[in-house]
Amino acid sequence: MQTQTKLEFGNLTEFRTAISQLDTAVERPVYAYENSKIRKIDDFKAIYNADKKIYVSVPGKNYTLMQHQTAFETFVPAAEAFGKKLTGWISQSNDGGRARVSVFFPDLKIVPFDGHEISIGFTAINSYDGSSSLKGQVFGYRSFCKNGMIFGKQLQFAVTKMHKGEMTAAIFENLIQHSIETIPALKEAIEGASIEYLPSAPEELQKLLVTQYRYGKRQAKKIISEHMIETDNGKVSRWNLYNAVTHWVSHSRQSMDTQTYQLEKAEKILIHIASMRNGK
Repeated sequence: MQTQTKLEFGNLTEFRTAISQLDTAVERPVYAYENSKIRKIDDFKAIYNADKKIYVSVPGKNYTLMQHQTAFETFVPAAEAFGKKLTGWISQSNDGGRARVSVFFPDLKIVPFDGHEISIGFTAINSYDGSSSLKGQVFGYRSFCKNGMIFGKQLQFAVTKMHKGEMTAAIFENLIQHSIETIPALKEAIEGASIEYLPSAPEELQKLLVTQYRYGKRQAKKIISEHMIETDNGKVSRWNLYNAVTHWVSHSRQSMDTQTYQLEKAEKILIHIASMRNGK
């Protein structure tokens, strides 16, 4: 399932305009055909995309429908209180059931040794297809190579909001606070990765991706042969390898869920957690 064209924004006014263009959904009754009769199932509702005029899913009976615009609108008061410039984009799945907002703040940034700035912010995903709750993680954007970076699982900066109760700005206030708090740990991780050098031979780097970080052989070959665009005078650091992987993810035609998974997975390279070593 490919994501649609990104809706970009450079301020809160443009952000509001972007989220107003996301698909909306309504609940429809569910029926079953049994013994030559049609019977209404009262405990469940179908989710119907009112813009595309398609049925998206039949979630669990306790699921509460939360529109994308409703979920993301609560970011506005949090951003106004924060008072920093922002930019980013919004994308949604082809059936409209999932939408992701990626926000970063140009004033919150890390400048690694290579001089290529990383703007820090967050990414948040909402669904009305019943596939997940609203969840957010710290997000980085490296403008030099247009790489997206997700930080959360290994650095322990993530927020989740179930589709129950009132949606408030608190979740986005927490995400903004996490974005600020993660900078020292992230800077330390980048500095450590930039001075740890790996075998520079392509076949050795491919083997490392396969054996330690559980990438497929074809994926590893593509990452090293097509996306290893930076080295340190011919030497390859863990930071170089991490950027090759995130470049592959950010510039590939993968689904929203796959991109998120792959960026989370790449974090293990940055934080130096070998999947096989941890049994994951």
